[in-house]
Amino acid sequence: MTCRLVLIVLLSFVPSAIAEESVRLLQIPVIGTVGADVTAEGVQQALMLAKAEAWNGVMVEIDAIGGDPDDGANIASLIRDTNLETIAIIRSVGGAALPILFACDRWVVLEETSIEVPDQRGGMLTEMLDRDRPAIQTLPAITSDLARLESELRRLGKMTMEAFPSSLDPKRRQARMALARTMADPSMDLGTEPTPAAIPALDRGGDPDPKANRIRTSRQGPGITARQLSDAGFAPMIPEGIDPLASALGYAKIEAMGDSGLLLVVDAANLDFKARGRLNSIVDSMIGSLDSASSLVSAMPWSLTRARLSMPDATRLRQRFPMVLSDGGWRISPGEPARRWQVTCEDSIRRWSAVLEIDASVRTLLARSQSLRNEIEGLQIGPADRDRVTAAVACWAENLESLRLGTEGWKSLTSEASEAVSSLRIWVDTPPVLIVRP
Repeated sequence: MTCRLVLIVLLSFVPSAIAEESVRLLQIPVIGTVGADVTAEGVQQALMLAKAEAWNGVMVEIDAIGGDPDDGANIASLIRDTNLETIAIIRSVGGAALPILFACDRWVVLEETSIEVPDQRGGMLTEMLDRDRPAIQTLPAITSDLARLESELRRLGKMTMEAFPSSLDPKRRQARMALARTMADPSMDLGTEPTPAAIPALDRGGDPDPKANRIRTSRQGPGITARQLSDAGFAPMIPEGIDPLASALGYAKIEAMGDSGLLLVVDAANLDFKARGRLNSIVDSMIGSLDSASSLVSAMPWSLTRARLSMPDATRLRQRFPMVLSDGGWRISPGEPARRWQVTCEDSIRRWSAVLEIDASVRTLLARSQSLRNEIEGLQIGPADRDRVTAAVACWAENLESLRLGTEGWKSLTSEASEAVSSLRIWVDTPPVLIVRP
């Protein structure tokens, strides 16, 4: 996970002398994709560490706009339920990260942040975003169904409101409720006077509000800029650094407690990434085994036909083996005909053996695919992979049934192949002889 950490330099330095009025805070980065780059397991471990070390709280730096809302809600519940003070440092917040932000006790928003953008040479450039950037946006996942989109907005709004910490006083709770409502409802704007409130949005073609007592969140995604967030009193705006953060929060001094939180979150994300990689590998192998088996099943009819045609006593080959009367019986003529007979028998053995190998390989592939399917049953499947795995299992079950139907009559075919191979191995050295009765 690539992290742009607001306090990364400061985290590497812990003063030797700590003032009595200093507070000790652990940093937890929520950066990248929620549920992948940051997981509930990693956040939980970081919170447990902060409690075990009796630190005062955590700084939750948020630069995340993607991920699964369920993962965001799970992380938010951990932050909401902790007895530590939780401080959100806002770079850019959207989608699944919304509940995480609203679960924090206090917010600060950075004056500037940066993003990586592609250049014309295929590389990446760092672009700075100022206080007029979108600081919070709803950013629901793409869909072609408006009713579904509206349902997901309502669901995300509900998750966000359920994440509110108990530490909020009535005034701040009411203000955050208004902001959460406007983020989840594009028909609402954020009124700012006398206190923040969700109010009906103006017509898109209408004139600006002459009283300028609203933030037109409905026209921003829905969303709100860093400047607007600060002006409305939700979060003080600060430059990057520990001293501005301490001043904004009213602390004489903040002691940043190393990078343990970063390591725990990243390690947990890496473990989750490996687990998801293993799951994807199992799914691909499960389907791949059936694909290979299907190719072999399709090859069986022609392989069987070629094997039957390769028998040295087949009608099309009989003229290749002239016979002579010798020692009371008709035998294959010695010399070149006898050599051709031996070569033909060996070729036919290979073709009949291929029939047996197809049968054995199909059985092995089906057994392996079933074993992989059973292995999936024992794995924990996250929301990000659930649809893919469900679809893969359904596809697997349908194809498996088709393959089983296609191989129902193979027992008689393999018996034919086994008998042919046994006969041919005898014929290689002892061709058939027609005994002439005296």
